Amino acid sequence: MSKSDQNNIYLRNLSLESHGNYTCQVSTDRPFFRCVQTTRQLEVVVPPSDGPILTEEKSDYEVGDNVSILCNSGKSKPAPELKWYINDQLAQSDLYDKETVVYPDQLESSSLALRFRLKPDVLHNGKVILKCVATLKHIHAVTIKEIRAAASKEASPFMLSLLLIAATFLISRLTRD
Repeated sequence: MSKSDQNNIYLRNLSLESHGNYTCQVSTDRPFFRCVQTTRQLEVVVPPSDGPILTEEKSDYEVGDNVSILCNSGKSKPAPELKWYINDQLAQSDLYDKETVVYPDQLESSSLALRFRLKPDVLHNGKVILKCVATLKHIHAVTIKEIRAAASKEASPFMLSLLLIAATFLISRLTRD
């Protein structure tokens, strides 16, 4: 109780079972003998020991590839809220799947899978920045992944135009002879 003061009570050696309603009662001495009490809900929060962990199906991408990456929180109570950002823009909810796991020790973890097709308009200088943010009671942990994308194996409109010109040239030469 040494850390307690007139406005706060410091509790120690709490466990997850310590959650619930707590009542504090203060009484005055003579001559008024007044008594005031208040009840508050205590929530026990166990933060995860590490930031979010990212797992991806592959590490090399090309334009047009499907990106699939999983963000997992560590065990905590309650489970952190996870959010994906693509180039600092909050990812649309239709791009990901959520899951929460509750363990026998009452701790929880969250996972959030992000899936999208790597399009040229998402790339900036040949890369896209993916960020997973875990939030638990105003505590934020961030893990960032940079994906570099090689040029697509698919032919670009410019390359198709060159092929068309070359084919036309060859056909015209063959038909003249």
